Amino acid sequence: MTTMAGISLTADSDTISVQSPYHPRFVSRARELAGKWDVGARAWRFPLSQSERVRSLCQEVYGTDGTAPTVTLRVAVPEQGTRQLQLWAAGRSLARAYGRDSGAKIGEGIVVVSGGFTSGGSRANPELVVKTGTVVEILDCPEPAAEAYLADHPETAEIVR
Repeated sequence: MTTMAGISLTADSDTISVQSPYHPRFVSRARELAGKWDVGARAWRFPLSQSERVRSLCQEVYGTDGTAPTVTLRVAVPEQGTRQLQLWAAGRSLARAYGRDSGAKIGEGIVVVSGGFTSGGSRANPELVVKTGTVVEILDCPEPAAEAYLADHPETAEIVR
C-alpha cells in the first residue's frame, strides 16, 4: 500500500484500488480504465493489468501516485465571481458552494489564511464567491503538483518550506 497526500493505492492478486479525494477528472478517466466505484471501501477498483495507467492517472490529476514528498502551497486566490460552484488548484478543491445562500465549504486540507469564500449569484445561477484578499494554504500538497501550479501562477503562489 502507498499513502501520501490523501492518495492511497493498494494492490492485491487481481485488482488495484485507489482511495483519493474527489476530482471530476479522476472519475471520468477512472471509468475509461474499467474502474468501478466500491461504495463500501470508498475506493475505485481497477483490473491489476491497468496498474501503470492508474498510477499515471493519479500523477496526472493529483500530482502524485502517493509516493511524492509533500509541501505546503500558499495561493493568493484572485477575487472573482467564479461563475462556478467549485474552485480547484493543484488538483485540490479549495472551496465549494452548493447554492446561492449555502455559504461555502472549504476543501479538505485547505487553510484560509485571509479573506475567504462565500456563495452568491442568483437562485437559478448560484456561484462560489472569492472574498477580497483571499489567501489559502494547501496542506500536504504533492511537491510535483505544487511546482506545476507555481510554474503556471508564479505571481500568486509560493511553496512554504
